[in-house]
Amino acid sequence: MLKLRYDMRLGPRNIKYVLSILTSSLWMIIGSSGSACAFQAHGSPEGLYAHQFAHILYASSVTWLGYRIKRSGLMKNRPWRLISISMFILAWWNIWAFCGHIIEYMLPSGHLGPIPGTDRPGILVASWLDIAYYILKFDNLISVPALWLIYMALAEMKKTVK
Repeated sequence: MLKLRYDMRLGPRNIKYVLSILTSSLWMIIGSSGSACAFQAHGSPEGLYAHQFAHILYASSVTWLGYRIKRSGLMKNRPWRLISISMFILAWWNIWAFCGHIIEYMLPSGHLGPIPGTDRPGILVASWLDIAYYILKFDNLISVPALWLIYMALAEMKKTVK
């Protein structure tokens, strides 16, 4: 059984972590922008390229982490098994979202926008691209279970630490 110990005393090793957190926080404050919106439109095409590259990097990272957990033998422990599974699900989510962005880019203009006479967003379903885009926009149905598995794993780890 895996047991984790945390030393909360302020020793030389922990001072390094505290300083790195303070430095990171300082950089975040200095470099913060005016607003961060939940929905961010990407300027074409550079913004889309950067976003797609981020999906590739994210998918590669979580795949690597899941593979490392599996290869290290930690899969014998349920919490690590849950984390490994969640890493592969997050990789799948990134691929799903990547495809959604490509399909969104391919949609003809005028297929996305407000429903006539309302302020509600809508989509004109006239082709397989519109249907694919609609299905791919449900990407949170993939990411939320992965995050739930991480939460379950951390909760089980916390039980073993006590």
